[in-house]
Formats: sequence, C-alpha cells, structure tokens
Amino acid sequence: APRSSAGAVLEALRALQRKIVRLETERSSALREATELRHRFEGQSAASERASELQSRQLEDLERSFQLRESRLVRDRDDLTRRLDDAERDKLDALRECAGLRDRADALRARLARAEARAVGDLDA
Repeated sequence: APRSSAGAVLEALRALQRKIVRLETERSSALREATELRHRFEGQSAASERASELQSRQLEDLERSFQLRESRLVRDRDDLTRRLDDAERDKLDALRECAGLRDRADALRARLARAEARAVGDLDA
C-alpha cells in the first residue's frame, strides 16, 4: 500500500508540476500581451496627443491668418473710405470750378454781345 500511495503522490506531484508549468506559461503569455497592449496604448496615446497638438497649432495658425486678413480688410476699407472721401471732395471742387467757369463764360458772352451791339451801332452811325 505505501508504494501505491507513493506512486499516487508522485503522480499528483507530476500533475501539479504540469499545472504549474501551464500556469507559468499562461502567466508569461498574459504578461507579454499586457505589455504589448500597454505599449500599443501608449503609442496611440502619444499619437493622439501629437495629433491634438497639431490640430491646436493649425487652429492657432488659422486664427492668426484670419486676424491678419481682418486687419488687412479693415486697412483696405479705411483706405478706400479715405479715397472715396477725397474723390467726393475733388468732385465738389470740380463742380464749383465748373460753375465758376460757366458763370465767367456767361459774363464773357454778355460782354461780347454788348461789344458786338456797340460795334454795330458805331457802324450804323
């Protein structure tokens, strides 16, 4: 009986040893998978962070670009308004000058008509 119980103990120890080896293999495999997952997650997290930083920089660049465009448009608007005001002033000056020239032409025509009338009167006399 002791031999059979010694054999049973040996068999139980071998089974336990196989189970330990299998559990150690599973543990190593699980640790390897966990490490791979952690590295993959860290890589994705870093890539996500880089993408987020890139988007943030692109948004800042876009905002600066829009601000620059806005300031150029405001400057152009102000310049065009000033030029329009200058053109309106020039137009009014030209209209005044034109009216003055018209008045002077009318006065000269009247003088000419009087001079012609005198010349005709002098010829008749």
